[in-house]
Amino acid sequence: MNRRHFLASVAGASTLPLTGCLGQNDLDWKRLPDDEEAALNFFANGERTATVSATERYFAPENGRFGLWLNIWHREGTHLDSFRYEILAPSTPNGPRVVVSLDRPEASPWPEMTFGRGAQPERTIIDVPEVGPVGRGSLGVELRLQVDRMPETLPVRIRTQFSLSAENRLLKTYTGEAVLDIELPRDPNQS
Repeated sequence: MNRRHFLASVAGASTLPLTGCLGQNDLDWKRLPDDEEAALNFFANGERTATVSATERYFAPENGRFGLWLNIWHREGTHLDSFRYEILAPSTPNGPRVVVSLDRPEASPWPEMTFGRGAQPERTIIDVPEVGPVGRGSLGVELRLQVDRMPETLPVRIRTQFSLSAENRLLKTYTGEAVLDIELPRDPNQS
């Protein structure tokens, strides 16, 4: 992949507190210093607890197709219990028509999920209410975005909600929510 192709931003990112049974911790986030992905780090008590990221896998300009990898990493000693993505593509009114499809789950056996449209036709939802055994490690999904007419940049908004539990602490749970705004450029040399 051309490192300059993916214009990742966290502009307008919003977050909710990462909470635990001992009260509420303010959530700090920062973007990772990597040109290939847009990512938010979640912190609890000053320790990085989770990272939500989006990475462009490929762009096929001849057919207007993008591959997008969505991933949730969490620290050792925690378990990913549930997650939900809402993908809004395009994230602007009167944009091109974009069809989002799930390419392939990363892990096996994959937990039951809901994949479908939201109330708005440009919104796609992936919901996994019970992750199960595969929640011990990082978990990612690969999407295909098919664009009917490619603008200079395709704005995509990804809202992520997730919950974690601490494996060695009774009733210690965390929840996080973030919005990642990314732009997928038509020109692979655009920086």
